[in-house]
Amino acid sequence: MKKILLYSFLLTLFFGVVSCDKESEDVSTLTSYVTIVLDGDDVVFHQKGTPWVDPGFSATEAGVDVTDGVVATTPDIDNIGSYTLTYSAVNSDGYAGSVSRKVVVYSAGLSATDISGTYSGDVFRLDTNNNATRSFAGNEVVISATSVPGLFYISDWIAGFYNVGYGYGAGYAFTGYFEMVSPTEFRHIESSNPWGDPADEVINWNYDVATDVFTYNFMWLGHYDFAITLTKG
Repeated sequence: MKKILLYSFLLTLFFGVVSCDKESEDVSTLTSYVTIVLDGDDVVFHQKGTPWVDPGFSATEAGVDVTDGVVATTPDIDNIGSYTLTYSAVNSDGYAGSVSRKVVVYSAGLSATDISGTYSGDVFRLDTNNNATRSFAGNEVVISATSVPGLFYISDWIAGFYNVGYGYGAGYAFTGYFEMVSPTEFRHIESSNPWGDPADEVINWNYDVATDVFTYNFMWLGHYDFAITLTKG
């Protein structure tokens, strides 16, 4: 499936040039930006250690194929993580533009157990700098399966602490990806939030298959420890 990322438009630049006879006023220049079309999905999953093959892209400028002029970045295939690839090009007038997609690099040999579903989340925060604590209970957290067994997306790592508990809104959820090797072995891949600081680490993972209770500690900014308990259903 092709995704057309909106970076194609006509830009008119107006230059007002002052002169005694006014002959050069209202001079304008019309330029066409490069339209870059990405093949595949907005988020691509790639197995660690395997060769990277870009899903593909094409580019045109005013109807002319300029695909060869696009410069594309690549993910680090040797380390799990979330990577933003940039596809950029400069048009004939020297104006640059770009589009992007996310690549999630995951490990081989993940668990076939599907833990996706809707959970009730309890969170307890300890600030190790001054022992300040705060907790919230019963916030909804959704864990979604991806096309890769054992690789999951979570709607909020910290169980609604800021977006629901503090009432900051959906933009303050700590979303991201993780992978499951076994009920006691997981790996943090990505955590995103409006402040831009990912988790320092996620520790003490455990998933109780019998009760569908998922627990872990989300460590953030060197001194925040969020203890999370997610209960399915």
